[in-house]
Amino acid sequence: MLREYESFKTGLSDHVISTIDEGIKARNRHNVQCDLLEERRKNRGQWAGILLSFFGVSIASGLNYLTGGWVLPAVIVIACVGGPGTATVLARYLDKMR
Repeated sequence: MLREYESFKTGLSDHVISTIDEGIKARNRHNVQCDLLEERRKNRGQWAGILLSFFGVSIASGLNYLTGGWVLPAVIVIACVGGPGTATVLARYLDKMR
Protein backbone atom coordinates (compact mmCIF):
# COMPACT_ATOMS: atom_id res chain seq x y z
CA MET A 1 0.00 0.00 0.00
CA LEU A 2 2.86 2.36 0.74
CA ARG A 3 4.35 1.66 -2.67
CA GLU A 4 1.18 3.00 -4.26
CA TYR A 5 1.41 6.16 -2.16
CA GLU A 6 5.03 6.53 -3.28
CA SER A 7 4.09 6.02 -6.92
CA PHE A 8 1.41 8.71 -6.59
CA LYS A 9 3.68 11.29 -4.96
CA THR A 10 7.31 10.97 -3.93
CA GLY A 11 7.78 11.16 -0.15
CA LEU A 12 4.09 10.58 0.62
CA SER A 13 4.70 7.19 2.23
CA ASP A 14 7.25 8.76 4.61
CA HIS A 15 4.70 11.43 5.48
CA VAL A 16 2.04 8.79 6.20
CA ILE A 17 4.41 6.84 8.44
CA SER A 18 5.51 9.97 10.33
CA THR A 19 1.87 10.99 10.82
CA ILE A 20 1.05 7.55 12.22
CA ASP A 21 4.08 7.73 14.54
CA GLU A 22 3.02 11.17 15.79
CA GLY A 23 -0.48 9.84 16.50
CA ILE A 24 0.94 6.91 18.46
CA LYS A 25 3.16 9.24 20.52
CA ALA A 26 0.22 11.56 21.23
CA ARG A 27 -1.93 8.64 22.40
CA ASN A 28 0.87 7.40 24.65
CA ARG A 29 1.28 10.87 26.20
CA HIS A 30 -2.48 11.03 26.76
CA ASN A 31 -2.52 7.59 28.40
CA VAL A 32 0.32 8.54 30.74
CA GLN A 33 -1.46 11.75 31.71
CA CYS A 34 -4.72 9.87 32.36
CA ASP A 35 -2.87 7.33 34.50
CA LEU A 36 -1.28 10.07 36.60
CA LEU A 37 -4.62 11.81 37.13
CA GLU A 38 -6.29 8.55 38.10
CA GLU A 39 -3.52 7.79 40.59
CA ARG A 40 -3.89 11.26 42.13
CA ARG A 41 -7.66 10.75 42.45
CA LYS A 42 -7.15 7.39 44.17
CA ASN A 43 -4.66 8.93 46.59
CA ARG A 44 -7.16 11.63 47.54
CA GLY A 45 -9.80 8.97 48.13
CA GLN A 46 -7.46 7.08 50.44
CA TRP A 47 -6.74 10.20 52.47
CA ALA A 48 -10.44 11.04 52.68
CA GLY A 49 -11.17 7.52 53.95
CA ILE A 50 -8.48 7.79 56.62
CA LEU A 51 -9.75 11.19 57.76
CA LEU A 52 -13.36 9.97 57.88
CA SER A 53 -12.34 6.95 59.94
CA PHE A 54 -10.37 9.11 62.34
CA PHE A 55 -13.28 11.55 62.63
CA GLY A 56 -15.77 8.73 63.29
CA VAL A 57 -13.61 7.12 65.95
CA SER A 58 -13.09 10.52 67.62
CA ILE A 59 -16.84 11.29 67.67
CA ALA A 60 -17.63 7.79 68.94
CA SER A 61 -15.03 8.14 71.71
CA GLY A 62 -16.52 11.46 72.76
CA LEU A 63 -20.04 10.03 72.79
CA ASN A 64 -18.90 7.03 74.81
CA TYR A 65 -17.23 9.32 77.33
CA LEU A 66 -20.24 11.66 77.61
CA THR A 67 -23.10 9.14 77.61
CA GLY A 68 -21.44 6.02 78.97
CA GLY A 69 -23.27 3.93 76.36
CA TRP A 70 -21.47 1.70 73.91
CA VAL A 71 -24.08 0.85 71.27
CA LEU A 72 -24.26 4.19 69.44
CA PRO A 73 -20.47 4.72 69.45
CA ALA A 74 -19.99 1.17 68.16
CA VAL A 75 -22.43 1.80 65.30
CA ILE A 76 -20.65 5.05 64.41
CA VAL A 77 -17.23 3.38 64.37
CA ILE A 78 -18.48 0.47 62.26
CA ALA A 79 -20.12 2.81 59.75
CA CYS A 80 -17.14 5.18 59.48
CA VAL A 81 -14.40 2.57 59.31
CA GLY A 82 -16.34 0.04 57.24
CA GLY A 83 -17.45 2.49 54.57
CA PRO A 84 -20.68 2.84 52.59
CA GLY A 85 -21.26 -0.89 52.11
CA THR A 86 -21.04 -1.57 55.82
CA ALA A 87 -23.25 1.43 56.60
CA THR A 88 -25.93 0.09 54.21
CA VAL A 89 -25.87 -3.39 55.76
CA LEU A 90 -25.95 -1.87 59.24
CA ALA A 91 -28.93 0.34 58.37
CA ARG A 92 -30.88 -2.64 57.02
CA TYR A 93 -30.08 -4.65 60.14
CA LEU A 94 -31.15 -1.81 62.45
CA ASP A 95 -34.40 -1.37 60.48
CA LYS A 96 -35.23 -5.04 61.03
CA MET A 97 -34.67 -4.62 64.78
CA ARG A 98 -37.48 -2.04 65.08
